[in-house]
Amino acid sequence: AAEGEAAEGAGGARERAGVGRVTLGNLARSRPAEGDVRVDRTSGAALANPFEMARGRGRAEVCQACDEVVGEAAEGAVARAAQRRGWAMEPQWHAADTAEAAEGRRQAIEACARRVAAGYDVRLMCWCYPRQCHAEGLAVRVMGRARALQAEARGKRRR
Repeated sequence: AAEGEAAEGAGGARERAGVGRVTLGNLARSRPAEGDVRVDRTSGAALANPFEMARGRGRAEVCQACDEVVGEAAEGAVARAAQRRGWAMEPQWHAADTAEAAEGRRQAIEACARRVAAGYDVRLMCWCYPRQCHAEGLAVRVMGRARALQAEARGKRRR
């Protein structure tokens, strides 16, 4: 799948020439396979969307808020994303708003990107897909980082 596309398919074990793919999968429709990465809240995943659709928060808005949190990758990012939208900080969001959680998100994106840069496929698994899902934004970030890693590796080989 191209950057940002969401196509459910097998993930993980297949090695490819060049860059791998990032696809999305639905946890209700298929069990995670080797190489798949859960990004749902119920698993406690580092890349779970801390924001739930509730009290007037729509799917697009919580996905955008999550993308901001992942992009900022810093302690307090959850509170800042909530504040920009006028949302009161909910108790369950505090665990996702620490420096450790931000570092966990950064490391999870990096691990997925390294796998994709090595030519392996990664399938991000959530309950939302094929409806709009925060994993779409994660897929774009993983692919962008994977391409940057490949460019860095090409630059080192030319030296």
